[in-house]
Amino acid sequence: MVIGILIALQINHWNEERVEQREIREYALKLAAAIERDLEMLAPLEMQIRSAIRQAEELAAYLRERPLEAMDNAELFFLATQAGYRSYAWNRAALEQLKTSGGLRKKPN
Repeated sequence: MVIGILIALQINHWNEERVEQREIREYALKLAAAIERDLEMLAPLEMQIRSAIRQAEELAAYLRERPLEAMDNAELFFLATQAGYRSYAWNRAALEQLKTSGGLRKKPN
């Protein structure tokens, strides 16, 4: 009878470990998908940043080459306002779910 109880406890432990490993794998897949979506958003964001840098360089060149009296207000306004950069909010839903579930404590590394 004692041996039967020990075997049942061991089977229960194996099942719990299997469930934990499946949960960890699901969290890892969700994190990987979130990172993939974030990486897809980086290409247009990088283009926006490069465009903003070019605009800033054009504005700096415009300002360096002209005395104050020779500056055209319309052109200066255009160069100063067309940077077009917008910040990006990273997808943190999977990470937040992993943190609140306590899943990070289940996997030591």
